[in-house]
Amino acid sequence: MILSKPCTRFRLIMMSRMWRYSTSATTPSPRVEYRLRRPTHLVLDWDSTLTTRDTMDQLGKLPQERDARIKRSQITSAINGDAVPISESSEHRQDWEYFFNAYMKDYVSHKKKFHPKAGGPRELCDYLASLRPIEQRSVDRVGDSRFFRGVKACDVIEVAQSAIRNGDVQLRRYWVELFEMFIDREDGSQITILSVNWSATFIRSCMRIAASKLQIGIERKNKLTQYIDDMTIMANELEDLTAPEGSTGRIVGGIYTSTDKRSKMPLSTRSKSDLASIDWRKDEDLEPYVFYIGDSATDYESILAADFGLWLEAFNNEHELPNFNKTFGGFDIGATVLSNGTWETDGKNWWMIANNFEEMACFLDRLKHQ
Repeated sequence: MILSKPCTRFRLIMMSRMWRYSTSATTPSPRVEYRLRRPTHLVLDWDSTLTTRDTMDQLGKLPQERDARIKRSQITSAINGDAVPISESSEHRQDWEYFFNAYMKDYVSHKKKFHPKAGGPRELCDYLASLRPIEQRSVDRVGDSRFFRGVKACDVIEVAQSAIRNGDVQLRRYWVELFEMFIDREDGSQITILSVNWSATFIRSCMRIAASKLQIGIERKNKLTQYIDDMTIMANELEDLTAPEGSTGRIVGGIYTSTDKRSKMPLSTRSKSDLASIDWRKDEDLEPYVFYIGDSATDYESILAADFGLWLEAFNNEHELPNFNKTFGGFDIGATVLSNGTWETDGKNWWMIANNFEEMACFLDRLKHQ
């Protein structure tokens, strides 16, 4: 979800120094090892955060993969002289573009009526919450159409395999280094994915397949793959995806909006005032700090709910952030910048804006020693 009003009141706040660290501007070697210095729960968005672009369009390929699987089964049955299984034809079903256009029509109409002209965090949260009927209508529209009916987990895996192979889904640079910081930890540190995507199976499959293609040692690869298999992914899913007859075609999970995502966030017992008073060199708190990384308005409330929220956007000039501007234009919302080796905060703004995962990994590596 994108809010498209041009920015009129965007501000970056760079005030009193609380944390400062340095990092080289040169690209590190592929085997740079970052270490997690304190217990951390990192919650990641999926689309355009862990990936380089939105991946929802790949789910539109599932019916085609389902039909190809059924066709192969029918041919095999015919060759073997077995009874040919009867399957539903997909010809009468709507195509993916229909669902996209219907959603955008509802969204644009709603935005014209209810998008506030200005305001702060409260007004933005209220507007984001108001979008739930639009998102629910979209989910119901797809479910009622039977577009995904009969899709099986194997179809999702095949589409993920093709997407990674063809480059339609790409994970961001340094995702491996970031993930490896959390492997073999025994202090409660973990990575969780929290997404409005319609298939957790697709998300896990993409990561697992991407890991399998990495040119790294077998031990590293096995550990990374096992971590992906075991990690928590909170996203929607196609109902009954593993049933013998395949999915009902309905989307379940109920994670459609910024407010829905916030409700799934791990609870933090710390206030911002508590965070402002911490001496990181002496802090011995063993309760994991909650970080959230996202890139869209759907991530806004999760960013606020975390101990530290991070907005991910590549930029050359910290005063020119087109996606941030497009998303929060008109709202009196501030953020601090994690860039060029520095993050400064006035104790009120706990957003970080970062170029890439390398900056985040470096920050976590040095957090204990500010």
